Amino acid sequence: MAQNLAVTITVSGTTGMPTGSVILASGSYTSTATALSSGTANITIPSGSLSTGADTLTAKYAPDSGSSSTYNSASGTASVTVTGPTVAVAVNIDALAVS
Repeated sequence: MAQNLAVTITVSGTTGMPTGSVILASGSYTSTATALSSGTANITIPSGSLSTGADTLTAKYAPDSGSSSTYNSASGTASVTVTGPTVAVAVNIDALAVS
């Protein structure tokens, strides 16, 4: 029986804790924007949204008004292989400082 995929996304930076939101995408799946809480967002991909086999998840960070003067948008990827009923993945993003 297929189960949901739990993904934890961590956004870190060099100056304070980045705030804003992240979107997770892979193939035809795109999550809704999820707000960061202490630099972390948890997104659940519903079962059946990813095909069996290898896939790449892309997390995209967008700073909110509290971080937009400090950080630019950024993204990170993680590879996942969907083989069984339970999978958990972590994606880390290093937010890029505004120059």
